[in-house]
Amino acid sequence: RWADAEALLDEALGSLPADSDLLYLRAQARARNGRPLGDALADLAAARSGSGFSRYSARDAAALQAELLVRERRWKEALAAVSPPFPGAAVDPALRLVRAKALALSGDKAAYLEEIRSSIDRFPDDPSFPRLFLSRVGAVPGSAAERAIGEAIVSRIRRYAEADPE
Repeated sequence: RWADAEALLDEALGSLPADSDLLYLRAQARARNGRPLGDALADLAAARSGSGFSRYSARDAAALQAELLVRERRWKEALAAVSPPFPGAAVDPALRLVRAKALALSGDKAAYLEEIRSSIDRFPDDPSFPRLFLSRVGAVPGSAAERAIGEAIVSRIRRYAEADPE
C-alpha cells in the first residue's frame, strides 16, 4: 500500500515539485517502503523549505526527520531537528519524546533524565515517557534521579493505565 502511495506521490510531485505536504507524505512513504533514509530526509528538507504546509506542518516534518535521524544514529542532527528554538518544541509531546529518545541513545544520561522528568511533569497523562524510561532503566533504577523518576511514575500508574491499558 505504501508502494502505491509513493508512486502516486511521485506523479503528483511531477506537477507540484515544491508542495510541502506532498514532500512530507512521500518521505513517510519512502521510509515505510524501506527506501534509503537519505531519500526521505531529502524530501523532508525540501518540505520544510517548500511552498508551505496546508494539511501537515513543519512540526510534523521535524518529528519525522528526527525519528529517521535517530534510526541513522545521527543523534546531534536529531536533537537539532526537535530542539528549541524550533517553535513549539517545548510544549509538544511528540517532539519531546523524539528528543528524549535521541538523548538516551546519544549517551547524555543527565540530559535524558532531565528530559524524561520534565516531560512526565508537563504531560502527566501521557504514558509514552514512562514507557521509554522503563524500557531503558532496567529492573532497578540506580541513581537518585532514576529513583525519583520511578517514584513519580509509580504515583501516576493509574492515570497511565487509564490513558493506555497496554
